[in-house]
Amino acid sequence: MSHAFTHSDIAQLEHGAGQTLYGDGALVVLKGLLEAGISYFGGYPGSPTANLIDAAADAYEPVLKKYGVFVESSANEMSAAAMCTASVFAPVRGAVTWKVLGNGVSTDVVDHVSQIGPMGGCVLVVGEDYGVSSTTVAQRTLPWAMKSGIPVVDPRADQQLLLRLTRESFELSEASSCVVALLLRPQLSHANARVDVTDNRMGQYNVINKLKEGIKDPSRYPLPPNTQRQEIERYRDRLPKAREYILEHGLNE
Repeated sequence: MSHAFTHSDIAQLEHGAGQTLYGDGALVVLKGLLEAGISYFGGYPGSPTANLIDAAADAYEPVLKKYGVFVESSANEMSAAAMCTASVFAPVRGAVTWKVLGNGVSTDVVDHVSQIGPMGGCVLVVGEDYGVSSTTVAQRTLPWAMKSGIPVVDPRADQQLLLRLTRESFELSEASSCVVALLLRPQLSHANARVDVTDNRMGQYNVINKLKEGIKDPSRYPLPPNTQRQEIERYRDRLPKAREYILEHGLNE
């Protein structure tokens, strides 16, 4: 479902500490992405996250561009997932989005990124809708994520919590070198609320401040014998670090 955001809606994305934002879940997530300091955002539209792509498109010229965020409306979920490789070889934060059925389309790329392990925070904002209020096939992200070693963040219907967990998803990703899936359900995506916000951050590397030279590290390439080592590290080291971060920061209520 397409959604047009007003100039006053988008202007709230530049609000800082001590101010508030009133909007739907898409606007709240986009604000959380800015507060986390993303450098890229892309995705393939599908309910209940299509309005997140609409929000990013409407916010590109007035807000995202000045923060050096690269924005793309992707041809499909796999091309959106390909953007995540930027987080694998440099400390670059970014997010991509699609509906739950897009998990299967993105799997080839997502599994490679997950196996290597991102250096910068990498978050998949997945439109979860097992109640099929906005999609036609009942699927869950959790079983898909488990087979790929991806922690899943599933906020309850509280926009303030959604804002916090959007930011925390990047911290969790970087602390564990894991791709993180953030679920955006219809109850959050299409409901409006007022939330307390904080200051936006500019990513270390972005369209404005570009990485001068690519980081070359053949040990990170997903080819044997690296493949076997990376698989061991994912379950021996990275996922335990994710569990440790979740416990220390009280992400589970």
